[in-house]
Amino acid sequence: MDFKIIDCIDYIYISKNERYNSAIDNLLFDGEKAEITNKNYWYKLPHIPKSVTVKKPNEQINKRYELKSGYAATELMPQIITMEMYNTDAYDEIIGCYSLKYDEVDGGYEDIEFTIDKIYTKKDFEFVPNTYCATVGLLTEIEYPEEVYQDMPCKLDSKQVFDLIREHVKANINTSIAKVTSDYDFHFEVTRNIGLANPYTKMVDTNSSWMNKRRKPKWVEKMVSDKSVPILNIKTPGSSDYGKDCVIPSPIIGENYKDLEKKVNSYLDEIMININKKYCECPQCQGWGVVEVE
Repeated sequence: MDFKIIDCIDYIYISKNERYNSAIDNLLFDGEKAEITNKNYWYKLPHIPKSVTVKKPNEQINKRYELKSGYAATELMPQIITMEMYNTDAYDEIIGCYSLKYDEVDGGYEDIEFTIDKIYTKKDFEFVPNTYCATVGLLTEIEYPEEVYQDMPCKLDSKQVFDLIREHVKANINTSIAKVTSDYDFHFEVTRNIGLANPYTKMVDTNSSWMNKRRKPKWVEKMVSDKSVPILNIKTPGSSDYGKDCVIPSPIIGENYKDLEKKVNSYLDEIMININKKYCECPQCQGWGVVEVE
């Protein structure tokens, strides 16, 4: 059996070195079970093992057929049919009234031959999740095993950043301050409501509707106290133009998985702080500027 390990100096991580990983819960390393980790199919050991044993199947003994409940034992239908009795074929016609029973004896463990391939060495190495599905460069993929990618430079491309912004904004937007005005997998826009320095009234036809074009107009006076201003306007690479202010999000690059996750979280937090800030027109300059509302 072939294993691969990550040497962390004071301990190791071990996994089967196979194309399709599988669990090693049935193995003992120097007589001890390996500790389960948060990484699928990877286990923790205090040191490189000198022996590996595998659990053998339990042995079945005392096999017999016992009469099912609801049937009364008789001379022709005994309570137990031993395997010797069963092999005589004398009970073929009534065997359907019986259930196979047996006792189990622990099969124990047996030594197996094994090889170990040390794929990486780093003191106090710990597995880091690839939270945002970052990718690494081609040379990294060629030169290093996948388990090492977490310590290598990585990035999110513009489409990945677009998707993250879109989902994060929709989940955290304060709809009393801003609203999503375009929500597609290729274009996303958010506008902010800005309070007017000088609110005004206008007449609105409440019967005006594309479904009710022939209804008699019903005019009512409506107070206008704010205006909508675009605050976020992004698109995916290769999509159509959605105005001069529409941009493609820049890729995010990290020194490793941890650094990238920190940068992404900070980036998304800054976006939401900006979107959820409440503004109004400056009363001093009569709307030429805006001020933040405390």
